Amino acid sequence: TARRMDQKFEFTQMIRARGMQPNSDDLRVSRHTADADAAQALNISLDTPVYYICRRVLADNTPVLFSTDIVPCSLFGTTRTITHLRAAMGDPAVRHALALQRDQALLELSETCYSRLCRPVLRCRTFYTDFFDFALVRKLV
Repeated sequence: TARRMDQKFEFTQMIRARGMQPNSDDLRVSRHTADADAAQALNISLDTPVYYICRRVLADNTPVLFSTDIVPCSLFGTTRTITHLRAAMGDPAVRHALALQRDQALLELSETCYSRLCRPVLRCRTFYTDFFDFALVRKLV
């Protein structure tokens, strides 16, 4: 069943709905300074300390998702999220982690979460394989 892309969802529920067990087999947390993408998205300087939280998610034994969250070390708590999505190939590390075929594309969601004071506090990039089926409801404005 396709899931609406304009609604927040738990990928673990989507995996279970397909009769499979979700799990993560590769979780890494590291402290760095913000790269250019994170600095721009989070409105911070390049030298700001941030945590990178990377993980690969499997449905049973099949890699289906790779996610990187970037959080400034000094900020926590979110109230609003802005999401962008696009077709992507993913960098070599993501492609390897998901055991992709040479021509297999991914769906990339890039999210920036904001605090109550409208400060960006979390940057998340998630790559979905074709294991997932999404739907997008478009409205005429």
